[in-house]
Amino acid sequence: MAYRATNNTIPQLSVPQEIRGRVMSFVLLDRGMTPLGRALAGALASSFGAPLTIGAMAAAVIVLAIIVSAKVPQLWQLE
Repeated sequence: MAYRATNNTIPQLSVPQEIRGRVMSFVLLDRGMTPLGRALAGALASSFGAPLTIGAMAAAVIVLAIIVSAKVPQLWQLE
């Protein structure tokens, strides 16, 4: 619950009111994408086992975070 509250509050306070709706629609994509991630995790776990699946998905998140932070340096400038 605290994650959802923080995930909704910070973007709303960080962006100008004129674009708040656009930003929040992007933030709320996690609710729509979660079932896809769960389906992928289930399929991978059935084929390769849960420990390997969790490790692979964690590695993918780390790689994506590094790529995004390198491609969008403005993220480090947020106040």
